[in-house]
Amino acid sequence: MLDRLVDTGLLTVQQRDEIGDKPAIPEVINKKAQRDISRNYFTEEVKDYLLNGSDILGTTYQQRYNTLFRGGIKVFTTLDSNAQTAAEQAVRDQLPANKAGIAAAMVSLDVKTGAVRAMVGGPGFVAGQNEVNLALRRRQTGSSVKFFILAAALQAGVQPDDLIDGTLPCTLSNPGNLDEPFEITKGVSQPTASLRVMTWLSINCAYAKLSQIVGLERVVETMYRMASSQWLSKETFTIQPYASLATGANEMSPMDMAAGIQTLANAGVHREPYMIERIEDSRGTILYQYKSASVEQTLPVEVAINATDIMRGVIERGTARRTPLEDSRPAAGKTGTQDNNTNAWFVGFTPQYATAVWVGDPKGYTKMTKRNVPEFASVIGDRGGVQGAMFPAMIWKAYMDEVHRGLEILEFAPAPDPLRDDRGCLLPAPVVPKAPPPPHHLSGQLGLWVAEIDPVTLRPLRAVATNPDSVFPLASTYKQAVLWALLREVDAGRVQPGERFTVTRQNQSLGSYPFDAYRPALVHANDGGEEIPTCRFHPKTHFRIPRDLSLSRVWREDAELPDNLGYRSNWVIVKSPRPLAW
Repeated sequence: MLDRLVDTGLLTVQQRDEIGDKPAIPEVINKKAQRDISRNYFTEEVKDYLLNGSDILGTTYQQRYNTLFRGGIKVFTTLDSNAQTAAEQAVRDQLPANKAGIAAAMVSLDVKTGAVRAMVGGPGFVAGQNEVNLALRRRQTGSSVKFFILAAALQAGVQPDDLIDGTLPCTLSNPGNLDEPFEITKGVSQPTASLRVMTWLSINCAYAKLSQIVGLERVVETMYRMASSQWLSKETFTIQPYASLATGANEMSPMDMAAGIQTLANAGVHREPYMIERIEDSRGTILYQYKSASVEQTLPVEVAINATDIMRGVIERGTARRTPLEDSRPAAGKTGTQDNNTNAWFVGFTPQYATAVWVGDPKGYTKMTKRNVPEFASVIGDRGGVQGAMFPAMIWKAYMDEVHRGLEILEFAPAPDPLRDDRGCLLPAPVVPKAPPPPHHLSGQLGLWVAEIDPVTLRPLRAVATNPDSVFPLASTYKQAVLWALLREVDAGRVQPGERFTVTRQNQSLGSYPFDAYRPALVHANDGGEEIPTCRFHPKTHFRIPRDLSLSRVWREDAELPDNLGYRSNWVIVKSPRPLAW
């Protein structure tokens, strides 16, 4: 029996030797009181993570299983029982029971740490019947995704008072199929107004244009950075740069949305969501203690503060004006309603909690109209169906009012002064090409190289030499790799002015090279005597590739070099301010 315990990982060889072949059997067996723990969506996700998502409890599944169920361990989670009760009660009170099966899901995070404080995964976990965790299931977002576009635009130099046209209908380029332009015909039509107003009223044409002005690829990169978690990364899920991104074409989960909005609530610092604080063995020895990653400014502080200031207007005077928090507690958020009222969202935050709420049919994309869900008729009224400002915002308010009860009322940081000395300029409408647009130079001189960038998606296309006879012939693939990697960092907005990258060989530095200035700034030019000046892009990047390199292979500094190749003196290692995207 003892040998079997060693085989299954419950005893070490040393412990087995200490016990011997004839262990003493106590006359009185020690018993440890157990308490019944009901299975729910949160505990099931914790269990799945410990068994399948990490090696905290062992390197093999059998070891992890034995430790979790037979090892006498204690798992301390982030769940706040009061917050969880408030979340479940808010759903019960605000979402009427219905025969259509419309349900709600919610995730609420601690803004400063990313700890998951509450999770509603559906109408109630029932083993074998109701196990799908809707808090982690992805559905189309409707307009709630606009806060990612807003952040990307502000980082690109757009100002809150810049003007954009939101008149219906509107036609935009479709990078995936130029023969079929993307057309928006539904929603609210709003003549030219400030970005603030377009956000408060959730104007689709304005935001679809804005996403293409800023660059669809850049918006996608911003989404990954703001909402990064063990559930969302480029390796686990693909967010597409659709022309219809602004109207919710991509699917996201309540966890994804809560993680993204947390970045704005925390002044641009993203904290990945987590569920386990620590794990102790039966003797109280700590086996695992959560440690957050080093603090990194995911978005510039002024970008997060400006976005927050704009989104406060959604609750104070915009689409969610009917659901302000009690005691005039400062809050910001964004509503979302998918086409045909199939998904409804509210994503909002205070300085303490970031919370996302989804309402819809877990079984499919059911239109939540009075005809399909008569129990919702009194709330829908004369509108076409359920919207984000209805049940999602009502659930959000009920929960947030309760979870903040007794907490200090905290103010958001005041909005910074405008970066430009003007009252706002007119953001130009994206051009709808009839043929693939020619690549254009985004980044100016890069040593003797320039980069060509797709003008719609801002995706780097290729790097070419300006002088074929230069010391960097086009065949120097390592040179292209360096340039390509750096360009993707720059283009995604991850590199800030003044940051530098270094190149080393055999642990010796070959030079440090600055990204002299890159923030694709929107500056307005009034040289035409316009009454309202037009915003104009001035994206410029300057960095040099050292001329004295003639090496054949490029690796990131943190890359794992293949063991079968060994170390070669002709490899270049590039160290950048951020991980490079190859």
